[in-house]
Amino acid sequence: FQSIAQVVKDKSYFTRMGLNILIRQTDTNPLVAMTAKEFMFGYESSLVSLGNKLMPSWIRFDKLGLIDRMYDFKGDIATVYTGENDIRLTGQLDTYNGGHYLPQWEGECGKINGSSDATKFKSYIEPNDTLVFFRKSVCRPMPQVRTGGAVIKNGLMAYRYTFKEDALDNGARNPENKCYCRNGHCLQEGLVDVTECYYGFPIAVSFPHFYKADPALLEAVDGCVPDPKKHESFFVIEPNSGLPVDVAARFQINMALGDISSISRVERFKDLVMPMLWSEIRMEGLPDSLNNRFYLYLNILPRLEEATVYIMFLAGASFLIWSILRVLSGCWNSGLDFHKESDKNRKHMNLIVGNDNKNSIVKSNKEMDVIYDSLLVVPLSEARLDLSDEEELSSTQDDDISMLEEELLNEVIS
Repeated sequence: FQSIAQVVKDKSYFTRMGLNILIRQTDTNPLVAMTAKEFMFGYESSLVSLGNKLMPSWIRFDKLGLIDRMYDFKGDIATVYTGENDIRLTGQLDTYNGGHYLPQWEGECGKINGSSDATKFKSYIEPNDTLVFFRKSVCRPMPQVRTGGAVIKNGLMAYRYTFKEDALDNGARNPENKCYCRNGHCLQEGLVDVTECYYGFPIAVSFPHFYKADPALLEAVDGCVPDPKKHESFFVIEPNSGLPVDVAARFQINMALGDISSISRVERFKDLVMPMLWSEIRMEGLPDSLNNRFYLYLNILPRLEEATVYIMFLAGASFLIWSILRVLSGCWNSGLDFHKESDKNRKHMNLIVGNDNKNSIVKSNKEMDVIYDSLLVVPLSEARLDLSDEEELSSTQDDDISMLEEELLNEVIS
């Protein structure tokens, strides 16, 4: 009811008058008692039902519930990276409804390319990397940064990430966030204007109990006590896989009403940011089967692979050294055999040479004696022997030479 009042507050006088007549005719009240299920997932309202019949292109539902509308993804198409070209981008958002940017915002404020819905962040995260969270329910990308050191969650080493201080800023801290102001009107710090994402209803998202929001919001509502332990969102992420192992996504849904004093029965709610509910999406750990699988993939297999590489390296180096030593040992043994054979052949040659020298000495001595004896025989030829008796002379000489050789040989032997 208040949402419809906010939508038509800037319309013409006749439009506002028609709404006032309709409110009185249907006896619609701004405050209605209902169950939590009806509040979150839809309740019947005569005003909403009538709007669905009269304006079906705008009000496409006959029941109104906050969670029901915020998680209505009918007709939405999201494309994600498969990691074919860059494994680091696996699971990251590429386009939403065909675009890299949200049409609700201008410039970089609407960029959702490379963001994550928190089911999986990018892989191989570096310490200084800024992660980007996007869900349709918050209607804008929200940056995250690493806070603190490593933590061990069910055997997996991970790091804690929280939203940046200016994640819900509308230009008060960071001028670049001015583009989150709608029609030149900026909500207070700590509020996300999601009006354009929800049928023009004046919905604003904040952290629970206006945590990290403008203190003026706390003063306007009783009972809000911000507590970081209860109200801060965080994501504990394993950096290599980008897998969240512990998640607490905490958001509060508010109704940011303007000057609606011209609408019947809602005058007292003008210029009020009214908390509706806050929710916590909590995952305290992975299922055992999934956790064990990733423990094997991320802890055991990499170490086993590293150990295998070292073992193969040592085995290869050992085999190479053994082969070199074997070759050198073979060459050394061949050299020894060669030297032994050479020494043996050398001794054999010396023996042969020695025998030849001995025979040469004997032979030389015999030759000298023969020559000497032949010199002694020469005068016999000069004694005017009868040369005609040639055969007798030759026979006598041969006998004499033989006798001399025999005597000489006996002397040499003795």
